[in-house]
Amino acid sequence: MAQFPCLPLWTDAWLADTSHLPREERGLYMDLLISMWRTPRCRVPNDEAWLIKRLNLKSAEVQTLWALVNEFCQFDGNWITQKRLLFEYAQRSNFKNRMSDARNRSKDNKKKSNTGAQSPVLDSPSLNLNTNRISSFCSLEEKATAQKQEQDKSARSLASAPNGALTRSPQTESAEPQQATDKNEMTLAEVRKRMGWQ
Repeated sequence: MAQFPCLPLWTDAWLADTSHLPREERGLYMDLLISMWRTPRCRVPNDEAWLIKRLNLKSAEVQTLWALVNEFCQFDGNWITQKRLLFEYAQRSNFKNRMSDARNRSKDNKKKSNTGAQSPVLDSPSLNLNTNRISSFCSLEEKATAQKQEQDKSARSLASAPNGALTRSPQTESAEPQQATDKNEMTLAEVRKRMGWQ
């Protein structure tokens, strides 16, 4: 299997470079590029017998292959390469290495966080200000305190409203009188009723 199974093909560059070739030659050139992509270090040996066997060429196609190699590829003695293909191969190799390093760092960070490190204790996770709801896992005292803070906040916002602005009138408040409790403690049923959860 190839190191990178997917060959990036930039269609505008492909059409610009090969539009003058007949279909058979374009197909042969594509086979050559795919063979290069699938071999180690994105190069094929400069060996006619190897290329004939690998590309399954007929004797009439050998001359066409060398014409394509001379037009689009580079030689360095023993190997045939293609400039753009080498660039794309280097890009994929760099990306693969960066992703591998990122995965390893992530694994290391997870191991460090799981070995003896405790998560920080939050002071009071009981109040969610976005929805003005009190979560169900906090104590009744925390709920009562959070509710008192919400009432104080809304009272301050009403007091700072300009004259003539829409404000709540006493008639729009809850018709039920609030029951006094010892030291701001409320039962779970009262909290649910007040928050509208029942």
